[in-house]
Amino acid sequence: MTSYSVILLLRLDRGIDRSIQFVFFNTNTKEANLMKISIIGTGYVGLVTGACMAQMGNSVFCVDVDRKKIDNLKLGVIPIYEPGLEPLVAENFRLGTLKFTTDIKEAIDNSEICCIAVGTPMGEDGSADLQHVLQAAQDIGKNMGHYI
Repeated sequence: MTSYSVILLLRLDRGIDRSIQFVFFNTNTKEANLMKISIIGTGYVGLVTGACMAQMGNSVFCVDVDRKKIDNLKLGVIPIYEPGLEPLVAENFRLGTLKFTTDIKEAIDNSEICCIAVGTPMGEDGSADLQHVLQAAQDIGKNMGHYI
């Protein structure tokens, strides 16, 4: 069985396209590997993370339940403002390293790693409302056909 270590390097001085670097290191062969990744949620965290992972050469599926948001992302309409994000998304979408879908099964079937990046709004008592996280986890579990 192949096992991986994940190394996260933060480079805050170089702008968004170099701000996060994920290196997936195969502990059996001692080689770095490009990975197939799905990100559930295309808000501030999910879209930026997906774009940065794609920029590093990984194959990334960004998934969202909002069809209009996904259709707009495919057209190059970015729903948030983050300096440098728009050209990063456009380039990686054009290269095919960044894909957008509402079909979680398609994303999971084509992924080795799955990240949940959905909203956790404040609940009535001030705590984080985790219903979207739990729903995403259930959807992943229902659609898994292999180990992730």
